[in-house]
Amino acid sequence: MQQQLLIKSIDFTSVKASVHPHFMYNSLNTLANLSLVAPEKIHGLCVQMADFLRYSVNYSSRPQVSLADEINHIQNYLAVERERFPEKIKLNIRISEQANAAQVFPLLLFPLIENSIKHGINSSTDSGFISVDATVANETLTVRIENSVDPSGTKADSTGIGLSTLRKRLHAHFGVNFQLYTKTTDGSFIVQVELPFTIHLVTQSAESLA
Repeated sequence: MQQQLLIKSIDFTSVKASVHPHFMYNSLNTLANLSLVAPEKIHGLCVQMADFLRYSVNYSSRPQVSLADEINHIQNYLAVERERFPEKIKLNIRISEQANAAQVFPLLLFPLIENSIKHGINSSTDSGFISVDATVANETLTVRIENSVDPSGTKADSTGIGLSTLRKRLHAHFGVNFQLYTKTTDGSFIVQVELPFTIHLVTQSAESLA
């Protein structure tokens, strides 16, 4: 148990450390550009940036959050990315009502979405897509993230740390009771995570902890 707690602490700290500087760097550049061409967008984007950072701070010590809160978190992140790449990201999110209430650990989705941007959207010469689907069946929560891949685009350097760290965190939380699949097709990259479905009778939203 002590080893598992140590793994959780190390992995979660490393994820948080990679999130904030990268996100803030891109966000501030985006705000600077908007101040010149579309200042009316700045207020809304600042609110979403604040919500993104508040979520990370307020949930850093929580063992579980709802998948709905995770979805809101990545939507705040993608709001900034969609300003950086106007008309380039087509987003499709389909989450069942039961899946929305599922309990997961914080920042489960962020490294997967960040990889979708880095290795999919950023590397594409044209517009691309990100799809997020979550369903519950047979007491299993299944989250599937798919992003477009441009075979002719510029490939970003990959360290593999994102998926490797996520796999370690999943193992620390669930032992062998999870699955993490990846699949590459001619035009897309797919990650699928399967977890035991759990739900709290009383949940607290990210907004209530602001």
